[in-house]
Amino acid sequence: MRFLGKVVIVTGGTDGIGLATAIRFKNEGAIVVVCSRKSEAVEKTKNVYGFDGVVCNVSSEEDRQGLFKHVKDTYGRVNVLVLNAATSLSFGLSIDCEETRWDKMMDTNLKSNWMMSKIMIPLMCPGNASIVIISSYAGYNPDTPIGVYGVTKTALIGLIRLLANEYGRTYNVRVNGVAPGVIETKFSKTLWESKEIRSINEKSTALGRIGHVDEVAGPILFLASQDASYITGEVIMVTGGIPSRL
Repeated sequence: MRFLGKVVIVTGGTDGIGLATAIRFKNEGAIVVVCSRKSEAVEKTKNVYGFDGVVCNVSSEEDRQGLFKHVKDTYGRVNVLVLNAATSLSFGLSIDCEETRWDKMMDTNLKSNWMMSKIMIPLMCPGNASIVIISSYAGYNPDTPIGVYGVTKTALIGLIRLLANEYGRTYNVRVNGVAPGVIETKFSKTLWESKEIRSINEKSTALGRIGHVDEVAGPILFLASQDASYITGEVIMVTGGIPSRL
């Protein structure tokens, strides 16, 4: 019960890694607020798991303000902010990626995380709050077929380090990241759905298998907890042993 009574926000919290993380936080006593751009997903998650939930497209300033107002009016504070929402709209060579898709991915995967942290930081409890941002192993070596997505996640690693410096000094709030490898989710199904591609990705890991969402949720909770009270500006690789370093 490391998070008993703590208020935790998880963006992209209705499926995949986000949902697994929200469940783990709730099981450890947290008050969990999930958000998604799809209202039906939010309602289903609230009904099934008992979370609080808000419809929020993280790329929309109006929606971000709505999430902020809900949390401020309902709870008055934020202890943990997990920034997990992302999109991947390009599969193949970067030269074939349309400019509009590039811009949308940069907006959702990078800018929205900066804006979300910026709007929520006044509600975060100094010395007892943290932000965990979800990057990717692809951020350490962007390559086909998800090279453009990887570039957005490389930039996100830079944002993690910037915010760790600024928010640590100014607000006494820690900022860290988790970089998952290939995890079996709907979001990443192009990397494991076919037997051929799955086999390639399994062989690229030291453990010889694809990861599970709970295996990412655990490190997220660790970084958010007081067990990691002297860790900030770091990104934990959760890849099953894929060599991934800048």
